[in-house]
Amino acid sequence: MTLPNAKHERFAQAIAKGVDATKAYGQVYPKAKKGSANRAGARLLAIVRVRDRVAELQGKAEDETLLSIAEKRRFCADVLRTPIGEIDETSPLCHSVKRTTGEHGNTVEYKAVDKLKALQLDNELAGHVILAERQAVSVNVGVAVAVNVMTEERRAELMAKKQAAIARRLAGKK
Repeated sequence: MTLPNAKHERFAQAIAKGVDATKAYGQVYPKAKKGSANRAGARLLAIVRVRDRVAELQGKAEDETLLSIAEKRRFCADVLRTPIGEIDETSPLCHSVKRTTGEHGNTVEYKAVDKLKALQLDNELAGHVILAERQAVSVNVGVAVAVNVMTEERRAELMAKKQAAIARRLAGKK
């Protein structure tokens, strides 16, 4: 519920976006001196209605995000745990596919997302790494670094082995 005091509402919105209390107060009251903005910002944050409004805005922002933090962390875990040999063009972890035909036959090159960047992102999401300037940090998990190159014949051979292993396992369970 929007706060009845418009300045308190603007302050709560700035805090919900990650602005610290002193800067948020300075945005709402531009004539305030830094020392008084520091104290007044803390005083505004102590008001229960303002704190509740900040929590409401943050909850609404989280509900509107594409992926929850848990979903982002699951994706990072998948990136880290999936061996490159299991990534093909149908995998959500496949960044790009390059097909070439040469004197040695057809080759397919799969590029996967960057495992180290995924680890950095997961650490940040888990709160294990505290970065000095959060606003300036950009982690791109779409960087292509891992490469899996094989011929179509080798790929077919591996798929046949995998299917045979599955069939043996299923036969053993009966």
